[in-house]
Amino acid sequence: MCEVSRIRILTLVIAILSIQGVAYAQLSVENEFFLIELVGHEGYPRYEAELRITDKKSAVEEKLVIEARIKTTQDLFFVQPNKVLLTGTLPRGGTIMALVQVDSVRLLDVLWMYEHAFSPTREFLIYQTHVPRMGPPAFRQSILLLYDFRKMPEENRTGSVTSLTQENAGIPVFPETNWKLGSYYVAEEAQHVFLSDFLWSPQGDRVVFLDFWTRNKQNYFTVIDLTEGLENLQLFLRAINLAEITTDEVPEAKMPYKLAVRELEWTSPEAHLVRVVPYGQRWLKESFLLEVRSVE
Repeated sequence: MCEVSRIRILTLVIAILSIQGVAYAQLSVENEFFLIELVGHEGYPRYEAELRITDKKSAVEEKLVIEARIKTTQDLFFVQPNKVLLTGTLPRGGTIMALVQVDSVRLLDVLWMYEHAFSPTREFLIYQTHVPRMGPPAFRQSILLLYDFRKMPEENRTGSVTSLTQENAGIPVFPETNWKLGSYYVAEEAQHVFLSDFLWSPQGDRVVFLDFWTRNKQNYFTVIDLTEGLENLQLFLRAINLAEITTDEVPEAKMPYKLAVRELEWTSPEAHLVRVVPYGQRWLKESFLLEVRSVE
């Protein structure tokens, strides 16, 4: 049987099982100490995933049932020698991640998110929270949370948290109001739109992105600086002057213009310059550079 035919048959089988609510990817991951395998998953209405955890030294096998709203499973990987993440999709869109401690065979935490980015070593995750479903439009926005996989769930919350939920998994790091107050709720004066992916520095000590603030109708280049640790986090916002990145006058109908970004990348491992490639407009430069060092 040719490879194309095998893929088509496998796709058909998965589609049939998906209709029945029991499809799952055959996922496994291992390191020197443990072998972790996804051996079962059921979607609506039960939403359960089952892992088999094998201790390689003792050959002891244990199973863990994860009760979380995982519609489909996507990936399984280590973030620490004794912690794995099972990732998948949520029923109404977005990503769900289940954090499991394998040496004690227990579910540590569940995270719900939209856009997200792991640091190069996967020690940290920065992610965009789910938009609140209820409330005035001004509050239906996201904030950024930072999760440190080296720490336990209780350490990945602010002091104001009294119970651990997927809505408060992580430390608020943006906007600044949320960072200073340790708040998981968007303030009306902090209305903004993310315009790019979240780009980690190769050293894993900074995150940069572009966003648009509605209060003053301005595009910003934002740097979250973690070089001195999360406790001493620094935020830098630099307004982007459209006149410096355009080749012609911006049409009046396009103003205020949200500078949506197609690609964001470092120009060197030192992470001093970021190349920005915006979505094409005849009056925009194909790309331009932003200096991180100049905002320090």
